[in-house]
Amino acid sequence: MRRDFDEQTGAIYMTYWTVLVLQMLVLTIAAGNFAANALAQSPRDQLKQMVEQLQKSPNDNALREKIIKLAQEMKPVPAVPEEAERFEDRGQFAFKSAKLSTDFLDAAKEYEKALVVAPWVPGYYSDLCTIYEKAGKLAEGKRNCEFFLMSAPPAHEARDARRRIAGIEFAIEKQSAAVEQEKALQAKDYIEFGWLSGKWRLRQDYGQGNYLEGSVTAARSGNQVVFTVTSAMEYMTFWKGAGQAQKVGGPAGSQILRASLGSVGAIEWESRDVAFACSPSASTGKWGPAQVALADSKRQVIRFNARAFWYNICDRAEAASYTLTKSS
Repeated sequence: MRRDFDEQTGAIYMTYWTVLVLQMLVLTIAAGNFAANALAQSPRDQLKQMVEQLQKSPNDNALREKIIKLAQEMKPVPAVPEEAERFEDRGQFAFKSAKLSTDFLDAAKEYEKALVVAPWVPGYYSDLCTIYEKAGKLAEGKRNCEFFLMSAPPAHEARDARRRIAGIEFAIEKQSAAVEQEKALQAKDYIEFGWLSGKWRLRQDYGQGNYLEGSVTAARSGNQVVFTVTSAMEYMTFWKGAGQAQKVGGPAGSQILRASLGSVGAIEWESRDVAFACSPSASTGKWGPAQVALADSKRQVIRFNARAFWYNICDRAEAASYTLTKSS
């Protein structure tokens, strides 16, 4: 009984080790075949395969670098396909006739197409460096100059490429500094004048609880902010006892206040006559200096004076005081 058990156990062990050895043998043969195939693949086959991969992932710069270096090691250097030459010719024509930055970008697109077909050609990168620089695309120009340097050009061409890269880097730094300066100026401008723009409520008080009210939008154009009435004014009167609201014709669409922006937060205010329920029911006359006061430190309330044409006295204007309150 014990002997039979030992014989069965030994058979199981032998079967396990036999399977394991066979698996390791298969893996060894497969790895050997893979290595042999890799060694057997010619540089031109490798180049073709890498180009196909780059066409699927055109932003893979590491792969592009490998293609450029592999092509330079091949003897002779791979020929340029006719399709790539055709795109190059189109790009050269577009470059020679270019006047605007968009024209230069059109030329760059043709060269990019040539590089899709033949990404190992050094001259395409050198030309693209020039074209992108002309188009104002400095980062793209610098990148293509660097790709050109990877092709190990003659010493004088390499020196010229390094000189161009240094110049582009300087231009990028100047451009970045200008952008940062503009951002700082915009931030300062917003602090000084940004509070003016937006939605406001316009109100004119007549005493004894009577008032006129409507919506106003302030919009900036250049160095001016114009306050425009955006809804028909509503007149609320208590003269006859209980409060009674009445829509008043005009002055929707009327420009009633204007702020001309100066330096260091200076503002020159102007207003114009406003007509209510008159013909025409709109702001009239020329702009004139206005007395304006900010009623609170948060600049949420503006008070100003203007003349108004009102109801049955449309033949003459009366002085009126208005309050603008910033809407939430």
